[in-house]
Amino acid sequence: MRDAERIAELRSSRGTPTGFLANFLCSFSEAARLMHKVLETFRADSGLIAQAERAYIISIASCLETFYRDLLVYALARDEVSLSSVLQGIREKATAAEFHRLLRDGVSFPEIASSGVTFQSLAEIEAVMAYLFQPTGYLAALDSYHCDCLIPSRGGRARFNLDKEWRADVERIFRERHALVHDANRKMTVVPHDLARLETVALLVPQLTTELLAKRHAGKGTLRVEGEPSLAELPVLLLVKDVISDEWEITDDVGIKTQW
Repeated sequence: MRDAERIAELRSSRGTPTGFLANFLCSFSEAARLMHKVLETFRADSGLIAQAERAYIISIASCLETFYRDLLVYALARDEVSLSSVLQGIREKATAAEFHRLLRDGVSFPEIASSGVTFQSLAEIEAVMAYLFQPTGYLAALDSYHCDCLIPSRGGRARFNLDKEWRADVERIFRERHALVHDANRKMTVVPHDLARLETVALLVPQLTTELLAKRHAGKGTLRVEGEPSLAELPVLLLVKDVISDEWEITDDVGIKTQW
């Protein structure tokens, strides 16, 4: 469990509680733009590209971890049953004195819960997120979810769902990140074609998760087109082509400006 000072730092960098998806998209966009700029500018320098790909995998995994941590703080503040369940698991690892010390220092119960779990594998993600997606569990809910949405780069409405390989793709991101972070000698094992798939899945999963959570818990955080009432009924789903372009801008935690 993190101490109060570290939790305060996370709160400061997180900003508004409803901004978990906007934060994810902005962070992911910065990493994706850099990666694609390197590919465009230094296409003949395989060594430089390999180092950029290495950093990109690490960044993608970091974006996913941060998204789940921030989302959990938001969701548990609005779901007392799930909050109680997560805290019960943490109580088995922490002392009452640790809880009281954090509460005394101004840390909320959702922040305590979020600080006491990790999101470095699908198993860890499911263990926590399943509380928010009863009775099917989180992964099963995403498996079966079909999202009616707007995709800027495709010019309109679409129905989108994850394919059957998405779980293996997310697990590979975390596994590869772990290996790269702890072994500087290790070479990238993700070929360019696979990297393109991994970045796409990593970008889509948080967006679909946010929309699915909003449907279940009347939450916020999903993107809508700003100033277009006729389009506001559907969420905006950004693909990699969208996030590396200059044709969109998040105006607050639920609005998006885009060239439609």
